[in-house]
Amino acid sequence: QYGRYGPIDYSVEGFYQLDNGQRPNNEVERSDFVGRFRGQLTAKDTLYFEAQRSKLRSGDAIQYYDQSDASRTVDLKEIQDPNLFLGYHRVWAPGIHTLFLGMRLEDDFRFFDPSVSIPFFKQTDGEITRIINPTDNKVRVRSEFEGYSAELQQIFATPMNTLIVGGRFQYGTFDNFNAISNSLAEFGFLNTRFED
Repeated sequence: QYGRYGPIDYSVEGFYQLDNGQRPNNEVERSDFVGRFRGQLTAKDTLYFEAQRSKLRSGDAIQYYDQSDASRTVDLKEIQDPNLFLGYHRVWAPGIHTLFLGMRLEDDFRFFDPSVSIPFFKQTDGEITRIINPTDNKVRVRSEFEGYSAELQQIFATPMNTLIVGGRFQYGTFDNFNAISNSLAEFGFLNTRFED
């Protein structure tokens, strides 16, 4: 949907997808929302605002030659909420413009699988003496991102040439977490002494 209300132009978009897949735990669910607004403050000043939200959840969506290799327990989630953009445009005179764009980005990614096969081995004097492959390892991964950006440009345009001077500042942080937990006590792997 789009339109104009007084001095404000707007555009609103929504998207939703649900695919149950071709095998157990192969579904994908996704939704996106974008709203854009532009306002004419004065004859020379324009303000722009945009907000985005995106959400994804899926099981094991990887393609396999042998479908039995797919995981029945993988759970993946990703949310970008919200991504924000703010823009400003000033016309000083014909051919002389100032542009500003600021943004904030956020992403939260989560992965969980309660039944992962990870091989463990015991090594004695450089020789592998025991291998186990438990399938009850619980794997958790989480990655969070938050970023900011600000960009300023000054444009000088003539019929023969255009000069653009500007700069950009960007800052962001990542917070990552991952863990593997299992039930290796029954194999003696949580003991300081190994038994063959």
